[in-house]
Amino acid sequence: HDYVDTVCASMQGDQAMPEEIAELKSLISDVLSEASDQIYPIVDKAWNEVIVRLLTAKCVAPLSAVKGVAVMYRMTNRPPPTQPSSFVGTIFRALKEFTQSFTNRTPQNIGSKWKQQIVVTVSDKYAAAVED
Repeated sequence: HDYVDTVCASMQGDQAMPEEIAELKSLISDVLSEASDQIYPIVDKAWNEVIVRLLTAKCVAPLSAVKGVAVMYRMTNRPPPTQPSSFVGTIFRALKEFTQSFTNRTPQNIGSKWKQQIVVTVSDKYAAAVED
């Protein structure tokens, strides 16, 4: 690990023996590993609960326009639309922008299930809004 080497370089004296350096690297690596194990549940919860909830709320917001579209076509006896309404393109905008901004900063262990959860939830809410 580059970080372990950086920490060791800053801590070792000029007379450090190779055995001491190896022991120091091992100790620092163990400490970092233990710390990361303890922080994993916090990161997992933040990502899979907090971020999912916030992005889902942002993606669901444009769905309020769905009911208005159906009412407008019923009241005017116009034929159903053949093109998506303008708000449809904005539904997943927040998810797309977040993904673009945080692609390189998303922890590897998080995976992509959080995105699937957002898409499924928003799609279910869209389907329910269209049925009304």
